[in-house]
Amino acid sequence: MGARVSHFVHPTATPWERDVLADFDLDLLRALVAIADGGTLSAAARALGASRTTMRRRLIEVEARAGVSLMVRRGDHLLPTEAGRLLLRGARSLLAQATALMDQAAAVGTEPQGLIRVALTAGEPPFLAGLALQGVGRRWPQVQLELINAATPQRLLTEHADAALVFAQSPPDGPWEAVHLMDFNLLLAASPAYLAQHGAPQRVEDLAAHRVLAWRSDLGGTEPLRRRDGALVDFPAPPLLVSNNVYTLRTLTVAGQCIGHFPDAGFRQPGEGPEPLRAVLADQVGGTIPFWLLLPDAYREIPRLRALADAMVTVIRGLRATQPLAGGAPAEGLPGIG
Repeated sequence: MGARVSHFVHPTATPWERDVLADFDLDLLRALVAIADGGTLSAAARALGASRTTMRRRLIEVEARAGVSLMVRRGDHLLPTEAGRLLLRGARSLLAQATALMDQAAAVGTEPQGLIRVALTAGEPPFLAGLALQGVGRRWPQVQLELINAATPQRLLTEHADAALVFAQSPPDGPWEAVHLMDFNLLLAASPAYLAQHGAPQRVEDLAAHRVLAWRSDLGGTEPLRRRDGALVDFPAPPLLVSNNVYTLRTLTVAGQCIGHFPDAGFRQPGEGPEPLRAVLADQVGGTIPFWLLLPDAYREIPRLRALADAMVTVIRGLRATQPLAGGAPAEGLPGIG
């Protein structure tokens, strides 16, 4: 019989998942996942190196313990029922955590090595990949990185990702360690060409007469403007476009399409001129938003993930402060690239 999993039940599991999963062992969960992935008992048997009879017996036992039907036959295939889909979600997470614990134990006293899957929002500033390459790739050549774009990166944790990078004003709640990497400026800016053609707004209310693009965080709606006294203020008119893709917003703003509002670290992108952007209403609005690295509790002591966190913090803290856009051009190039 496989290891019991009652102590591995994920903190976000529903009460039904907790009750059911607490009575399972890992072999039954592996069988259920293999059947769902393969679609047939024969495919599951091949995947696990077991017999078809064993797979059938384990499916019967899983359903008996759950007290509900978990798979239904559709033609030649077995498909999960609604209860099966719910249980599979928890099963995949538990199996991933169990694997992580075994990896953690096996890696004690060894050099960091292996694959790190990092989930991040589509359009994260490219220099972040440079930080990871500089901090991890050069120091730990046996570590490989995989970057996965996701609308909400933390939702991929444990099953599809080992770490996540997110923007949030406070550490997101969840079964993970939140490492504060840096603060991004919440920049309201436009290109010199746009300002020459349309003029610069003098008050927040003047933005109603301009094309405005706005950033939406993964954890909330459109990010409001922040006055220098800390008060939040909505845009005077709905933005022309809202996106969680920081790179798209910056690219359109640099191209002279609009006034943009988005997180900015102060580094020019490759191919940009000496003054790609000028801050707008810098004496009235501004603020920052923290950037976090999330490490699942079950994974965070694995050497390669510890190396990722420590290396990124070290590299970021070593960066020299750059001048704000309103007072001069930001630093040239991207750290860790070139």
